[in-house]
Amino acid sequence: QLKQKIAQLESSCQEPCRDTAEIQETTGRDCQDIANKGARRSGLYFIKPQNAKQSFLVYCEIDSYGNGWTVLQRRLDGSEDFRRNWVQYKEGFGHLSPDDTTEFWLGNEKIHLITTQSTLPYTLRIDLEN
Repeated sequence: QLKQKIAQLESSCQEPCRDTAEIQETTGRDCQDIANKGARRSGLYFIKPQNAKQSFLVYCEIDSYGNGWTVLQRRLDGSEDFRRNWVQYKEGFGHLSPDDTTEFWLGNEKIHLITTQSTLPYTLRIDLEN
């Protein structure tokens, strides 16, 4: 039985990797901009804030009122160690997932780019669950 399992694993390792992460097509300066363009589904989106050199991936939560929220941090089960150094908090860590089931910190640099691109104030929403 062990030899059969090893053969199965070896066979699957020969196949090309399949990326199943679904990234939405709509892009914008932030998640509210994406929602304003008609997006109604929460998920992974590329955004490019005004002063960003390149776009980057974020998880946008689109609520039933048409508000787009950029998720800055997700903590679920302790699978990601958040005891990090300054550079790691600056750059971000963890992994974004299309089904919002992984832990991450978006990164101070990206948060700064998002929140300083407009003279309009941004709203911070904190959702805590136990």
